[in-house]
Amino acid sequence: MEKREVVAYHFTHMWTSDRRIPTYWDFVKEWKAEDKYTAVAYLNEYNGNWGYRIGWGYFDAILPPEYHKLDEKQRADWKNATDSGPYLVSKVVKGSRHEYVANPDYWDTETINGKEYKLPLNKKVVTHIVKDESAAVASIRTGKADIMEAIRWQFVDQLKRTAPKLRIEPYLATTGTYIALRNDRKPFDDVRVRRAMNLAVNQEEIRAALLSGEGELLNYPFSRRWSGLYTPIEQLTPAGRELFEYDPEKAKELLAEAGYPDGFEFDVMVTTASPYHMDLLPILVAYFQRVGIKMNAKTLEYAAFRSHMRKDSQSAGYLMNNGEGNPFSVLRKSFVTGQTWNPAFHSDDKFDAMWKAALAETDQAKQNEMLIAANRYIIEERVPHIWLPTQTV
Repeated sequence: MEKREVVAYHFTHMWTSDRRIPTYWDFVKEWKAEDKYTAVAYLNEYNGNWGYRIGWGYFDAILPPEYHKLDEKQRADWKNATDSGPYLVSKVVKGSRHEYVANPDYWDTETINGKEYKLPLNKKVVTHIVKDESAAVASIRTGKADIMEAIRWQFVDQLKRTAPKLRIEPYLATTGTYIALRNDRKPFDDVRVRRAMNLAVNQEEIRAALLSGEGELLNYPFSRRWSGLYTPIEQLTPAGRELFEYDPEKAKELLAEAGYPDGFEFDVMVTTASPYHMDLLPILVAYFQRVGIKMNAKTLEYAAFRSHMRKDSQSAGYLMNNGEGNPFSVLRKSFVTGQTWNPAFHSDDKFDAMWKAALAETDQAKQNEMLIAANRYIIEERVPHIWLPTQTV
């Protein structure tokens, strides 16, 4: 298709969709194409998170009218994909690999040792989809793949021995791991039960057994990487700190106090796409048995797992990873009433007001204080989730 300006059309179309994320662009009054190269968002109120919501994140792709007008089947056809980045999709072998070729119209450059090069530097990139974890590890060890995006820490020592020239860069995963407990249904509508669920889990033991001692016990909602915003466990209130300590006897006391002296039974949904989550299941079952709780695991492939989230069919527990994004986005999507990625069905008027006030604050220092307070309120008082260790990968 011919190149032309489509930005204002795209944003307007996306915001009129019945599948839009609630409240995401509420602060935008209208979009206008001011000239050939300028699209302007006219705001009806200040939004401290405007840059992320307009120019980054899951809504940053800009699609032409022709794509928006395709039906669902046509959108699923990779040949209808539009590309303006450094690579163009050239071939898709479903479930096996994606192939990309250099985009001759790409605009950016990179300066290396004083010399400017046109991007991209590669003529072709092939992404292999390897669903079996052992096969994926073997592919990077034997040189069949050049890059592996992420690998669980358990395999690092093995790779260092068998492929000593391989370059390994450790980093803390950018997702939080937790079981979202349905706050809208018994027994998890009682915060004492939610606290008991956390006290019943030995997080430090999980980190030692499954993560080779690496990772962080508290890395969600706020990430340890967020200097000046992150609150470490030792700085939480006593009620907050104890959630990351193992105390099955206190868990039993809280359950009895909430009216469940003999425990209860509940289902948790988990995707087979995550080896970490599958390894967690038997450990969690054993922890909960010790305090009289029976947890039934419902394992699902990812598409089915995702399709249940926030529907009536979602079970009382939902074991998942969730990307951190930024301070505003992580608090919104996981805890603001009615949000798409809030599988705990968490709803609290005080928290919603705290988050909205921070969003409207223009003083950066005050805004940071408000965000820290909202993050701590979720951890220390609301306890909508069972917090689980974040992996180093």
